[in-house]
Amino acid sequence: VYFDLVPEKMKESFAEHLVRIIEDNGFCLDTGFLATPFLLDSLCRIGRRDLAYRLLWQDKCPSWLYEVNHGATTIWESWYGYDNDGNPGSLSFNHYAFGAVDDWMFRNIGGIDTDTPGFRHLIFHPVTDSGITSCCRTFDTVYGLAKCRWEIKDDTFEMDITVPCNTTATVILPDGSSEDVGSGDYHYTMT
Repeated sequence: VYFDLVPEKMKESFAEHLVRIIEDNGFCLDTGFLATPFLLDSLCRIGRRDLAYRLLWQDKCPSWLYEVNHGATTIWESWYGYDNDGNPGSLSFNHYAFGAVDDWMFRNIGGIDTDTPGFRHLIFHPVTDSGITSCCRTFDTVYGLAKCRWEIKDDTFEMDITVPCNTTATVILPDGSSEDVGSGDYHYTMT
């Protein structure tokens, strides 16, 4: 799904199967090193952003928040870092592969993405979720600092962005409206 390798006539059945295996697993992760970085984006591509957020917020094992709730300050090599008696397993407790979720969070919640090498053209498109009411992300590109700060307060969405010098950006608001802008600071309000 992520790499668009599924034949057109099979896309719907692949999407249904992906959703079904997540549901059958109690809405918990069951992915390895190779699939985890692509899972949430794949769910978004099949129109199930709600399920991507459900996995992100899941706190039963195996999940990212299960690790956090059990003292993790880094991501473990295995979803099952400790046995039932609380003894650590023989594994790395600082392992990137499952931590690839950060990339999805930075792009979707933090709202800064690109469609060109070197971040010469940025895409500011935070995807709001009912569990998150504000976010601020900065990213130091080779052209300078890109910034996206957004907040939802009293049913009003406000966003401030900074587009670095010598770059352009496409800004996409939660209602789907968009505009192309050049370098500078911009403020958006939407009710």
